[in-house]
Amino acid sequence: MISVKQTIDKYKLIKKGDVIGCAVSGGSDSMALLHCLLSIKHKYGFDLICVNVEHGIRDAESQGDSLFVEKYCADRDIPFYFLKADALKYARENKQSIEEAARNIRYGYFYSLISENICSKIFTAHNLNDNAETVLFNIFRGSGLKGICGMQIDNSLGIIRPMLNTPKAEIESYVKQNNIEYKTDSTNSDNSYSRNYIRNKLLPLIDKRFNGATVNIARLSDIVKEETEYIQKLSQSYVTISGEEIYIMLPCDTVLLKYAAKYCLQKLGCKDIKSVFLNDIASLISKENGSVINACGGINVYREYDRLVFEKTKKRSEETVIPFCLGTVYLGGYKITVSNADGCDFSQKGAFFIDADKAGSCVFRFREEGDSFKRYKGGRKSLSDYLTDIKVPKRLRGSLPLLCDKNNVLILFPYDISDDVKIDKNTKKIYKITYGG
Repeated sequence: MISVKQTIDKYKLIKKGDVIGCAVSGGSDSMALLHCLLSIKHKYGFDLICVNVEHGIRDAESQGDSLFVEKYCADRDIPFYFLKADALKYARENKQSIEEAARNIRYGYFYSLISENICSKIFTAHNLNDNAETVLFNIFRGSGLKGICGMQIDNSLGIIRPMLNTPKAEIESYVKQNNIEYKTDSTNSDNSYSRNYIRNKLLPLIDKRFNGATVNIARLSDIVKEETEYIQKLSQSYVTISGEEIYIMLPCDTVLLKYAAKYCLQKLGCKDIKSVFLNDIASLISKENGSVINACGGINVYREYDRLVFEKTKKRSEETVIPFCLGTVYLGGYKITVSNADGCDFSQKGAFFIDADKAGSCVFRFREEGDSFKRYKGGRKSLSDYLTDIKVPKRLRGSLPLLCDKNNVLILFPYDISDDVKIDKNTKKIYKITYGG
């Protein structure tokens, strides 16, 4: 098939030394792909294996299809990998449609073969018509641009679709010219399945009324795919990743912000990203500083002045009160060390210097109701107001370690030291307190 070879060459889908698994059901499309790959394996320098999954849906018929594929491979010395599954049971247990269950089982097996290095990648026989069906199916479900993009030739996880630019008519012609035997799945005519209904009922009517519609739908998919990739790239220019912190700088257009938000969620490991999450995140633009929403069940998104900050939710450890003493303590993700400061450089970064005699019977702890802070040569105010003054994000305020004498905050790590413990001309003994993550 000329279009298959063109797609392989254009996207460099095969590297010399690859072990390619061909997913074969026994149908005309997958048998054509297996035949095509077998005919070019020496030219491209790859090894070929066949992968077959019997889903347990059609009983004897599907078992016969698997035996047919196995014999075809045995006659041609093609290694045969087989999985027998129970898609009906899987669907019941996971509350999925039979189509969805079969697909999850199939792709799970594909990924296991790749991860176990049995093959480098898996080629499937999805063609141009299949992609048109997918686009229509996604439109009917109310999908956005991602759905209109349809299938991808390469999903980056090792699943390759080299026939995605190949029309069904070209496959049928190839099968006929090469006398390729195949099996027909009886469920293909069952229009209770949504995809079958689109394939058997809708697309023929659409093609009859609009000549070349299937090809044009696939072309639309390619156009939207290209434009979507550009939007994604543009949106990522608003994203900053600094250490463990990831945020979107504002102002940002709502459309770009949703793409940027999806990128941030993915970076934090979120897979099931619903449009409602992205809409909620976009709504933070019009909300006040400190507003927060929870997305994907484990990620908080905060409005902080001119940015939206994404953070995995953290469980703060049980309330901890640690008596002040010489040595090292760990609190709020900080390592805090207290030592005598004789002969120290008082300009050292990452350290506070206090009058030892003014420390009293203080403790290390987290923030509590009623805490106050006295700035150097300034007045006393509530810790809450002071944190607002210096623009400490609300999401961080409860997890900052403090050195306190009752409700009097002596040190606010890592920001400031209270006037109450500042060194003066009467100071006799000095403590150095270093801190770091």
